[in-house]
Amino acid sequence: MNWEYLIERAEKVLYTNIAADITSLLVIVLYFSRRNKTKPVMFLALMAVGFLLQSLVVEGLAVLSAKTELTRRISHDSLYVYLLVELTCCLLFIRSHTRSATAKKILLAGIILFIPYTLYYWLSNPKATDFNSNILTAEGFLIILACVYFFYELLTGRPDKNLFTEPAFWSISGMLVLFTVITPVFLLVNYFIHNREALFYRLFIANNIAYSLLFVTFMMTMGPGKKNTGGKVQNG
Repeated sequence: MNWEYLIERAEKVLYTNIAADITSLLVIVLYFSRRNKTKPVMFLALMAVGFLLQSLVVEGLAVLSAKTELTRRISHDSLYVYLLVELTCCLLFIRSHTRSATAKKILLAGIILFIPYTLYYWLSNPKATDFNSNILTAEGFLIILACVYFFYELLTGRPDKNLFTEPAFWSISGMLVLFTVITPVFLLVNYFIHNREALFYRLFIANNIAYSLLFVTFMMTMGPGKKNTGGKVQNG
């Protein structure tokens, strides 16, 4: 059991990876404790499940075995699976809170195009263990643009609305913060891993904090007694 390696990794990122795991788990627990489980909120829960499973796969491999070609391969592949889940859940959640039929079609098209794009880069080089920054960057920009459009539509369509009472406002704000923070980092992820590993771990702290904040905003969206119905709040 390689507990020393796992503890060393956690120490390098100031245990922020554990904070991200805990907040994602709280999202899952909160979702299943709700009386009203709507489809938009389900997307948030699925993203939390995907994040936690991917994290447990990587950390579990670090505990159970030494770092081998197979474990690197599994960790690498699990990230691509999670990215597909993450982008799909984020865009479907944003889509459920937009009013424009054209925007809804564009967001759905973004998901449909991203899937074969990711599969092409993932499967075209099956022995690669470096992450493809093109995929990470494309995902980031797609979600950032979708978030910006949501706020444009929200501010122009209902300028007198109190944003803080909008459940979707919190989650989509969390998405915007997350991908604004991590997209520049992952543009150079492979360079940092191979040449500046100490700096990479420092930057990964920002990644974990941003994910923790994201899952906190998910919990605020799911808040007890609230039903998410396309941006409206009803008593549960």
